[in-house]
Amino acid sequence: MAIQLALVGLYLEYLFYLDSFAVNLVWLMVMIIVGANAIAAKSKLPKRPIVGFLIFALCIGLFPVLALLCLVTVQPDPFYSAQYAIPLSGMLLGNSLGGNIVALQNFYSALESRWSEYQASIALGAPISIATLPFVRVSLQKSLAPILATMATTGLVSLPG
Repeated sequence: MAIQLALVGLYLEYLFYLDSFAVNLVWLMVMIIVGANAIAAKSKLPKRPIVGFLIFALCIGLFPVLALLCLVTVQPDPFYSAQYAIPLSGMLLGNSLGGNIVALQNFYSALESRWSEYQASIALGAPISIATLPFVRVSLQKSLAPILATMATTGLVSLPG
């Protein structure tokens, strides 16, 4: 682990030196692909069918927030400055990994335990989006609870520590 961190540190130093839009974009895609594979592996789902969806979902979540941070809040010059874009992306992706893993695990375990309820909904003519809605709600509630608790107590618990 220490060797991996040292190598990443050396690479990031070189990345900050280059400060190229194309290189930054390639590195962001590497981060997203590694993150999607980690989510699929930790949630014990088959990688092949789900990784593409996870990559798409991470891109949809990351790029608008990163654009807002870089263009409106931080305003580095140039806007794609590796010194800001790469660490901010890493923080955003890192914080989303846990929530995604918990959400997927809860969704599939709820679906598995209440499979007959899901099949009954489908048999009665409900579209898949409606039949899976109760499972999506439960998984989102369970995955967002720790994140919301952390956000609610940041000023009192996390910052002083």
